[in-house]
Amino acid sequence: MITGKGAFCALMFSAGILSAPAATADEGPRLSGSPKVEFTDSTAERIGQTRRVAITNVILEFQTKVFAEHITGRLSKMYLKRGDSFSDNELAGFDPRQLEQAANQVYKKLVTDLTAAGFEVVPEAQVLAQPAYQKLRETMGWPQGYHFGNKEGHSLIVGPTALKPYVPPLSEQGTFANTRQEKGELQAPALGWSDRARFAGNSSYAAGLEVQLAKALNAHVVKVWYLIGFGNATASTDWDAISTAHFSTTATSRTGATAQMYLRDEETRLAVRLPDGDAGYARESKRINAITGGYRPYDGDVVVRLDETIPGEADFLAGGGVQNATTERDAKAGIGGLLGSMAKSLTGTIADNSYKTTVDPTRFAAAAADMAGQLQPFLIARIKR
Repeated sequence: MITGKGAFCALMFSAGILSAPAATADEGPRLSGSPKVEFTDSTAERIGQTRRVAITNVILEFQTKVFAEHITGRLSKMYLKRGDSFSDNELAGFDPRQLEQAANQVYKKLVTDLTAAGFEVVPEAQVLAQPAYQKLRETMGWPQGYHFGNKEGHSLIVGPTALKPYVPPLSEQGTFANTRQEKGELQAPALGWSDRARFAGNSSYAAGLEVQLAKALNAHVVKVWYLIGFGNATASTDWDAISTAHFSTTATSRTGATAQMYLRDEETRLAVRLPDGDAGYARESKRINAITGGYRPYDGDVVVRLDETIPGEADFLAGGGVQNATTERDAKAGIGGLLGSMAKSLTGTIADNSYKTTVDPTRFAAAAADMAGQLQPFLIARIKR
């Protein structure tokens, strides 16, 4: 730590480089703790006596970059950048083709789990042959492995090879998916602005097409969405001293990154669209998440969500694990006159550090499939009557 008269210094960073405990070879990846699942604005009673279900969407959303920041105050943020701390953690080493194979495994297990719970799963060929489903995938189908993005940073989505992933309308996605942090280089190819706008418009008809499909097959339409994380980033600033006589200040900025696979709450969910369901295009959850203040995803007539983030225990890191590549830059006040003179004595260094989590592509994809597969029966159990 360094201090100096008439200057503000953000002087130190520390990297918390941790990995999740490794699972033994015979156990495989496993969830840590018991999943807590809850209904969102719905109940199992809506399922009724119909035991036929048609699977149309199995989406694995993989977080590929997360951001953290600590802003010391409004004036600091606007002009001085005094003591601000920023951090990001990027996923590296993954293989989109293996992530697609992970989605294939989750899809296969979904069929098995639904059957074990007493549901009759409509054969895939019958689903694919329906005009309503064909329109869903033709007008709303999202390219495999393409960037999606969310409130915590960058992400990509994949689905089973046979079922092209499609995204629900903006009003059904919830706040987390609609409040995107997209800074710096993306980790996956991305749609252009015009394509995204077209998808957003087309997705407004998703509910109507799913209801139409459910009626044609005399079955409930079932969809699952899993948000799989790989770790986090941290940023903080500690004030050590302030001397008003000489306006000398001392602060320590800390950033870090950790690696641990997890299934994120709220976004991870099972949604069911009913033959007599709501086909409106402007629907959202009436219930606000008490923790984040945002609206929850609500892309079905019955929605069962993971209510608390579940960490997983798996060995998915490649050699090197989490590494840091630190960049520190001097703050620029950018203001003149008397205020500028005063500001010069307040400017300091911004902690702006980047980390990279490198994974083994095979073990990472396998761990993701296993974690989603382990949670799945808990979601299905809530709609079983």
